[in-house]
Amino acid sequence: MQQPGSSPTLPARTRTRRGHPPPHLPYPPHHPRGARHELFTALELPGQPLCYASEFDHLLKAALASHPHTLILDEAQWLSSDQLEYFRYLWDGPDIQLAIIFGGGDGCHTILRNEPMLSSRIFIWQHFTRLTPAKKSKRLSR
Repeated sequence: MQQPGSSPTLPARTRTRRGHPPPHLPYPPHHPRGARHELFTALELPGQPLCYASEFDHLLKAALASHPHTLILDEAQWLSSDQLEYFRYLWDGPDIQLAIIFGGGDGCHTILRNEPMLSSRIFIWQHFTRLTPAKKSKRLSR
């Protein structure tokens, strides 16, 4: 088990933080339905979540097109093909202003590379190493 603050996503969250922290899903939802609800909450959309997937996806895509967003998916190595395809689907669109950071441990790179429709859209592959205690203290003190 990793020590608190040594996660590879800590530097990613620190680097993307400007004003409001980006939505961060620490444990990926097990199904696209769960992802819809998590994003609805993270994006602080008004009202109640919609019942029908197509309407819900339309609402999420409209919100993601309204202004730039960064989404951090932690533990991405545990995402299924359906989940990865769903996040690719949300990202794919001419008006969508979304950057997705897939953070994960062992096997994450392999899982993402095994999804050609998604991996062909990943522009930067960045390897983060575990933070040293000194760097961890510095990052957490900000």
